[in-house]
Amino acid sequence: MLKNRTEYAAFLFLGGLFRLLGITLSRKLALLLGSLFYYAVPIRKQVVIDNLRTAFPQKDEKEIKVLAKTAYRNFSLTFAELLMLSSFKEEDIKRVVDISGAEEVFKKYFGAGKPFFILTGHFGNWELFAVLPLLYHKTLYAMAKGMRNNYVSDWINKSREKFGVKVVLLGASIRELYKVLKDNGAVLSVGDQRGPKEGVRVNFFGKSTAAFSGTAALALKTNAPIIMAFNIRQKDLNYKTICTELKYDDLTGSDEEKIQAVCQRYFTHLESVIKEYPEQWFWMHKIWKY
Repeated sequence: MLKNRTEYAAFLFLGGLFRLLGITLSRKLALLLGSLFYYAVPIRKQVVIDNLRTAFPQKDEKEIKVLAKTAYRNFSLTFAELLMLSSFKEEDIKRVVDISGAEEVFKKYFGAGKPFFILTGHFGNWELFAVLPLLYHKTLYAMAKGMRNNYVSDWINKSREKFGVKVVLLGASIRELYKVLKDNGAVLSVGDQRGPKEGVRVNFFGKSTAAFSGTAALALKTNAPIIMAFNIRQKDLNYKTICTELKYDDLTGSDEEKIQAVCQRYFTHLESVIKEYPEQWFWMHKIWKY
């Protein structure tokens, strides 16, 4: 398709520009582009504002719009860093991400030779969990949703795999991931994607939404621990990783009830992190579409 090829060409041009500038100048340019898109090319701007109104009804319109603009700038930073990921060297990614606050937990599970999940969200820069295979010399299997543009999707997946992340596309992934976990592997899942309309329902910022339940179902089936982890952008634009374990060994009831409870515990924790750093979540998708 001509549209896909044109988008891919623009994607490669931007990537080349950011790599040429280096990370410091690229981040400055990304902040400017984020503001430009907010004002001049307001893609999904109304979605962002509507979502922020739903999540923070106590904020006035001025606060909502300031937060929306900051969210655009933060997403622009994440996008620029994604475009640069393929040119990062091992020392670059280790310098950009500080996992010292989560190191004890990661060391415990990576070193135990047992299966576990790292459950994150579209928050800060989720792509930079690529640092973990470098630090612990173990493949990290990442669940990913296929994109409309196959050219862009293939490029991004190759960048992810450079550091030891193996991408497993959603759809036919459950059987492969089940095997990974049975073989004591580590799986990365971005859990805040909107689930199917008829799927598991959770409460998120006081409003019902559909959750993707695959991670919860696989964890319960394999008894794999779930570590909720997020890369928090700092004032210097680098990241600190925070994490906590999602406990579910106290759950009772049917499998469906347990899956719903695991999903709710994740979204409750995600909400608490977003409330602390609201500008760092990806507000551009219709999380409350149905």
